[in-house]
Amino acid sequence: MKKCLILESASIINFSTNGDNPSEQNKICAQGASITQPANPHCAFSSTTFESHFMKNLIAIAVLASSLVGCASVNMGDAQQDAALKTFAPVKDKTGVYIYRNESMGAAIKMNVELDGQAIGQTAANTYLYKEVTPGKHTITSRAENDSSIEVDAQPGTLLYVWQEVKMGILGARSKLQIVDQAQGQKGVQETKLAETK
Repeated sequence: MKKCLILESASIINFSTNGDNPSEQNKICAQGASITQPANPHCAFSSTTFESHFMKNLIAIAVLASSLVGCASVNMGDAQQDAALKTFAPVKDKTGVYIYRNESMGAAIKMNVELDGQAIGQTAANTYLYKEVTPGKHTITSRAENDSSIEVDAQPGTLLYVWQEVKMGILGARSKLQIVDQAQGQKGVQETKLAETK
């Protein structure tokens, strides 16, 4: 089946042709402002299908663009607590977990974060969450266009740094959680502000 495009003054209509002439493949037909009948009798219009796909593509592009610009806001934590947490002092018998998001990509998207299946807060661009956990294994999950989970093995009297990396998705921002070392983690936390953590 061969393809033929008709260009109109205000729209482009896609249709198929069953003609046997190879020279007609990918043919571009220039017509007037309105076409009531195809120039080739073997051509069958599918303007409705084309317009439907075209509108879907426009909507997808618009949604993606909106996820990459603007700025979402979340409830912020106490400024004094933020300053205290940035001294990075370990807590005896517990593990302090920093989950930070230090990128501007996807700034219009809030991302829900869960610890062991329980919601602990939301991140926006350049924010972090802090939670103290008991020693042992715990699962942290980031929910965006995708779900990203990571298991951590908490040791008493230590700090863990989890980077919530933001990636471009199909209709919005995606995320990927990954454990980073102390130097990278503390640098990332310093670049962000504390969001309200449950």
